Amino acid sequence: MPFNWLAAVQAIPWGQVIDNTPKLIEATRKLFTRSSQPLPPEPVPPANLSASDRDAWLEQQLAQTRAELADLQHDLQESVRLINGLAEQNAQMVLAIERLRIRTRWFGFIAALALAGVLGLALFGRMH
Repeated sequence: MPFNWLAAVQAIPWGQVIDNTPKLIEATRKLFTRSSQPLPPEPVPPANLSASDRDAWLEQQLAQTRAELADLQHDLQESVRLINGLAEQNAQMVLAIERLRIRTRWFGFIAALALAGVLGLALFGRMH
């Protein structure tokens, strides 16, 4: 029995999909923009620094690296939320399609029974 794609498309919660689309697009755009940026060159300390200045420079680099790590963790959390949202919508669509598939089988079975009944009545009517 052919699958009724129109019914499947109608069963998708389009209101939720449309409501979440701007958020998904913005999150995807941010993720793509951040992931496509080239890596900055590795910082090299100036050669003429004293030991205390070199320690201060290293502390500054460490603080900057920690801030970048915090940004990366934040980006990772946003990515996880985006992926979870997409997975949830996908699960809802799969569930809706599965329900439609079961419903279609039931309707096919009922239609076959109705057709058998009509044919039976037609044959029974001819006999009598």
